[in-house]
Amino acid sequence: PRTLNMDKTIRILIGLLIAQLVVAAIVLWPRPAATGSNEPLFPGLTADAVAAVQVTDNTGNSVQLAKRGSDWVLPGAGDYPVQADRITPLLDKIVAITTSRLVTQTANSHKRLQVAASDFARRIDLTTADGKTVTLFVGAAPQAQATHVRADCRDEVYLTVELASFDASAQPGSYVDSSYVSVPAADLTGLTIQNAQGELVLQKNADGAW
Repeated sequence: PRTLNMDKTIRILIGLLIAQLVVAAIVLWPRPAATGSNEPLFPGLTADAVAAVQVTDNTGNSVQLAKRGSDWVLPGAGDYPVQADRITPLLDKIVAITTSRLVTQTANSHKRLQVAASDFARRIDLTTADGKTVTLFVGAAPQAQATHVRADCRDEVYLTVELASFDASAQPGSYVDSSYVSVPAADLTGLTIQNAQGELVLQKNADGAW
């Protein structure tokens, strides 16, 4: 009888072990990445329709850009001109974001993925010519060339290869031509530098030497 009881106990323990292994396999077995609908994150939005952009980073920096006719300017800096090739690619990347790679649908994950309203890598507010505003939160990059993004007022978080946080600078200097004057060095024949201590004059001779 004692042997029978021992055999029964062993069978029960083996059964429990097998059950634990099955549960572990189910939990730990690799799953394919979640997929979404492959629709644009902002349906109907086009780069040409955007009339104003505000970019805010996680350190408190913020920059506002606005369209004046066909040109972009910094409204907070006396409408200082913005280079189109600094803002147009950013808008194209935002418009190209789709919902094909769904990561989560729960708000509890937002802070961990850095796409929460109070914790983000970048917040980008886009205002269209008809006055509508959409907001994009750009978060952590869990892998190379893939970044978490979330549209405001929605819980779904997606992965995108279209946009990274460094593509959206919150510094005004990133969008303007910071050079005060540009003259080819070969065209210079003379240079005068003046300050409170005096004047320094440099001249190029016929051989091209200074």
